[in-house]
Amino acid sequence: MSEIILFHHAQGLTDGVRAFADELRAAGHTVHTPDVYDGKTFDTLEDGIAYAKEIGFGTALERGVAAAEGLSAEMVYAGFSLGAMPAVKLAITRPGVKGVILMHSVAPPSEPQTWVAQAYLITFGTVGVFGLYLFLLSRWTASAVSYEFVLAPL
Repeated sequence: MSEIILFHHAQGLTDGVRAFADELRAAGHTVHTPDVYDGKTFDTLEDGIAYAKEIGFGTALERGVAAAEGLSAEMVYAGFSLGAMPAVKLAITRPGVKGVILMHSVAPPSEPQTWVAQAYLITFGTVGVFGLYLFLLSRWTASAVSYEFVLAPL
């Protein structure tokens, strides 16, 4: 089975996050649940986000990255909402990643990195894929049925 590091959402390492990790463990996975809020949990999303702003989103991110030190790099990185930030950073910067799971992932629009990421995704994730379709179609020498199959996702 897989080894997973699961990062909590903006409300902290709540009972719900722990229960989800326990479900994964019951299925045979090894699950690590670091707490980037040092034991604090919040009843509302607004309070959790306020705390993340207080300590700094960068601090929460770096605490998550630090939590992975000493663990195998060959694992699945998973994060709920705010926890998607360290999951993505670790998946990009550590060799041997087995997978990335982002659940309800979001980055705060007030952070400059969010705009860079959105521009990248729009440019290469939408315009780039459409350009790739056009490129492939211009070189396709198959039947009309094949063209319909390729165009179906558009």
